Amino acid sequence: MASAANQLDNPPLLFERVSHPATLGAAWVHVKRSAERSASRAVRAEARRFDEDADRRLDRIAAELRDERFAFPPVRGLTLSRAGKRPRPLVIAPVESRIVARALLDVLQTTPAVAAAFLAVPSSFGGLPGRGVEQAVATAIAAVSGGAAFYLRSDIAEFFRAIPRARALAAIEAQAGDGRLVHLLDLATRTELDNLAELGERAALFPDAATGVAQGGSLSTLLGNALLRGFDEAMNGRGIACLRYVDDLLFLGPRMAHVKKAFASAVKLLAGLGLRAYDPEREPAKAAAGQTSAGIEWLGCEIKDGRAWPSLRSRRGLVARVERILSSSEHTVGGASSALAAVEEVIVGFRGAYGFCASPEIFRSLDAQIGRRVERYFRTHRPRLVD
Repeated sequence: MASAANQLDNPPLLFERVSHPATLGAAWVHVKRSAERSASRAVRAEARRFDEDADRRLDRIAAELRDERFAFPPVRGLTLSRAGKRPRPLVIAPVESRIVARALLDVLQTTPAVAAAFLAVPSSFGGLPGRGVEQAVATAIAAVSGGAAFYLRSDIAEFFRAIPRARALAAIEAQAGDGRLVHLLDLATRTELDNLAELGERAALFPDAATGVAQGGSLSTLLGNALLRGFDEAMNGRGIACLRYVDDLLFLGPRMAHVKKAFASAVKLLAGLGLRAYDPEREPAKAAAGQTSAGIEWLGCEIKDGRAWPSLRSRRGLVARVERILSSSEHTVGGASSALAAVEEVIVGFRGAYGFCASPEIFRSLDAQIGRRVERYFRTHRPRLVD
């Protein structure tokens, strides 16, 4: 239960804020914008249908929330194949569910006690307003410049599927002080699949009703950050920096012995939460350790000599994605124009993600490599484009 002090700081009006027209309207704007950028034709079509009668639909959602009648229907699970890795499990929730989830996130992120507890952690960067890969990489560079000569990089294994939801929700309720809102948050973060039979064995990749949250959900990272607040505080200090971007961990320190000792402590803390981090000695494909002077690959970047640039793996991934787009359209009538537009979108997204990197020579090389492939494609499909 929330403390009396927190209840005074955050009176139990948060639930009402979620159903306020301004909150739901802002949430719909965000969901609509995200849907328009979605690769899923079904998601885009659903958002267009909602938009045709958005005011009435939002009023209905508000009324159902106020009467505590709003229900989150089952979600559709899908898996994305990844080379050399287990498929990534993602869920697609109905647009109404996504609007309410976004409204919950907006209310919680603007609640002072919640923001102070879970969003103002100096060593955490993922899923936080105004923070991201650029800030995480800049902090790592500053730590290396300050004397961190060794690093250890690891991930928390199957993080979203393993989050103990009850524990994370209790941490949020202790700060929010509104049981009705946290109950709604509980319902919003449960994973009930409507296509279990279709998924077959792949259904085991998804969280169940008691443990875990859906990867890609707007509220999932908030629950992860709430769960790991104590971990973040405990792991930083005494010459060690432990930077966390959701489930990506980077330990930095002046001596390898100190870094390994910090990692051993982290393993124990995570085990107490039902989580596990990959060990670089036993699982070198998932984790790594070494001297910072040799470079650190983290968050899709190579960090070395006081600067960062897109890692070789990230660059190869971009080129491979462009190749897939072009190759898949070569035998599709009328697909050339959309393929070139998709390539442009991918390139713009890549530049946006790595725009903070001081590496013009790498971007020039990528532009030239992709440009040559597009030129070959353009010559092949010129008649289609002209028609």
